[in-house]
Parts: sequence; structure tokens; C-alpha cells
Amino acid sequence: MRVRIERPNEARNGPRKTGLYKNEYRNLTNRTYLLPASPAEWTVVLWPITMGWLLFCVLFGYVLLCVKNPVGPAYKSPPVLGAWFLLNFTLSLFCVIAWSIVYDRELVVPAAVLSILAAILSWIATAEIYRTVHEYGGWMARHSRVMLWLYRLLWHNGMAGFTAWLTIQAIYVLFVTLRAMAGMSLINTVWGVFGSMTAIIVVWFILENSILDSYGRYTFTQYPVVVVHMAGVYVAVKDLQNVNEVKAFAIALLALACVCAALRIILMFVRGFKCPLYSNNKVGEDPITSFAS
Repeated sequence: MRVRIERPNEARNGPRKTGLYKNEYRNLTNRTYLLPASPAEWTVVLWPITMGWLLFCVLFGYVLLCVKNPVGPAYKSPPVLGAWFLLNFTLSLFCVIAWSIVYDRELVVPAAVLSILAAILSWIATAEIYRTVHEYGGWMARHSRVMLWLYRLLWHNGMAGFTAWLTIQAIYVLFVTLRAMAGMSLINTVWGVFGSMTAIIVVWFILENSILDSYGRYTFTQYPVVVVHMAGVYVAVKDLQNVNEVKAFAIALLALACVCAALRIILMFVRGFKCPLYSNNKVGEDPITSFAS
């Protein structure tokens, strides 16, 4: 069973027959997996942006191989980019590549499994980079503040945007699969997508501004990803007929994402000035002895 929703004035080009990929992503999505919860085509720009950000992260990792600090090689003193993080991050990228190939061949269930697995692995990698930066944050705040901010800006925010996009994709593919394979009604599929996104946004906003504040205070890119995605959903559905409830939910979810993004930025700066991290830093002045301790 294929999920197909007609939209006005959309081109229907035939699939390509040469190369590794047999279909254009746009044509395959429009032809087979289109839902009223699907974003406009221009939201695909999030892929090169998130992957480009991660490219800078990887380049930063290579730079660490060539840099030394008073303790030793920067890549292992401190060992922020540990084996567990790199393993999950690499496997997540492999799952994304495998998903793109399987999705291209319209293998719905394997595509859903790979998409969900990529998101889970990315969540694990994000949690690990949060943990290691927090563990060595006191030492870096005292002896390597530039490196600390580079980890926050590049890896924390790079992984947050990447994980947010993979999570949105996993939710979408999961419910498309449930509709295609289990016969879920179209309206329940749409509510499932929007409801899952709403729950994750609310729960994550509460967690990151409470118990996870010291781990990822300066992480914010997840919200622009959600805002752009939901803006794309609204643009895509605003001209459709008989989907007023979907439009209302899309607007509400877009507003929620915008409010969370604004509050996140405000809290980030207010707490940064009033309650700076490591304000009671007890790390010693000597980088070698303090690192060993």
C-alpha cells in the first residue's frame, strides 16, 4: 500500500535509471510517501547545512591531532572525542547512507529501521559528547577555554542539529511505514507525526533547561531545525483543501518551536551572565598536575 496525497501544480517526472540511486529524492517522496505532514521541498536545504556543520566538526577533530597543549596531544588531553562517541557517530552516518539507498529502492520497513537506528545512535553520540565535555569542562575552562568553546559551538551544536533532523525524519518514516504496512488511517498518521514531535520538543526543552543545563547550556541548533521544518510543513499544506485541522496543528507546532527557541536563547544568555558554569572552579593553576588529579 502506498501513501499518496495529491498537491496542485506538482511535477511528476519519471525515475532515473542510472547510477547508484534510481530515483530523485523529490520525485520519490512526492510520488509515494507524501503526507499532509510532509514539508515543502526547500526544507531539504537542512541536509547540506547540518552535514556542512559536521564537516567543520570533523576538521576540528583532525586539527586536534596536530595540536599540543602543556599536557600532551590535544586529542587525548583531555580525551573529549572518545571511542564510544566516535563509534556511535560513525555508525549513525553509515545508517544514514544505508537509509538513503534503501529508501531509494522503496523498501519501506528496512528504511524505517535504518532511519530510527540512525537517530538512536546520534542521540547516544550526543549524550556522550555532552558527558565528556562536562567531565573535562572544569579543566578546559581553566587551561583551554578556546577549546571548550569550540567543542560547544561545533560538536554540541553540530550534533544537536543533526540529531534533531534525524529524529524528525525517523518519526516521519515510522508513521509512513505504519500507514503503508499496518493500514493506519491518514489522519492518525498525521496526528502521530505531529504528536510525537510535540512531545519530544516539550520534554527536551524541560530537560535541557533543568537537569541537563550544565551539560549543554550553549546548545541551540535543534530549534532552528524544527522551526525550518515546521515552516516547510505549513507552506506545503496552506493551499491544500479539507485539511484545516492539519494547518492549525502545523501552525501551533511552529509557534511552539519558535517560543522554545526564543526562550532557549534568552535563558542561555541570562544564565551565562548570572550563573556562569565553573564559577567555583577548583582546578589548580598548573595544567599538568590539575589534569592528572
